[in-house]
Parts: sequence; structure tokens; C-alpha cells
Amino acid sequence: MRPVSSAGTRVGWGCPFCRAWGSEVSDAPITLELTVSELDGDTVVRAAGELDVNTAPELREQLARLIAEDARQIVIDLTEVSFVDSTALSVLVSALKG
Repeated sequence: MRPVSSAGTRVGWGCPFCRAWGSEVSDAPITLELTVSELDGDTVVRAAGELDVNTAPELREQLARLIAEDARQIVIDLTEVSFVDSTALSVLVSALKG
């Protein structure tokens, strides 16, 4: 089974029950967009899309690069994130602990 999304919102796993719930299964890729900028001396990482087992490694790598570059303070803006799973949450907690 593979994760699916519809109109940018997670609707469930690719299973026969999804249609029974009234959800349309889509083959559209679940994506994450990360942008990095500076604001008042802080490094701001803006995430848009879904943070899950498929996209968490991209966030982990970006945060590791910023930490290695000795970013003074990293602000992670999740305003445009529509879904976060436990894998992505683990990445955020690990970054906080350093």
C-alpha cells in the first residue's frame, strides 16, 4: 500500500476502503517544499506540503546542514504543512535536542 492524497490533503492509504469513505484515490505525488531565508539574524525554514515518512529525510538533511553551518537560531515555519506523521515529528524533536 502507498500513501495517497487528494487536493493536497491526506485521505488515507491506498486501500479499497478509501472509496467507501467517499475519498478519491489519487496517484499525485505527496510533496514537500522547503525554503530557507534569514529574518532578523535567525534562519527560517518554511515547509509546505506534507511531512511524513517519505518527506522527513529531506527535512532532516536540510536541518542537519543548517546545524553544521552553525545557524544561530533556526525557526521552522509549519504554517503551510497539511500533515505531520510520527517520523517527521521525530525529525523535529531530534533537531531540537541537537
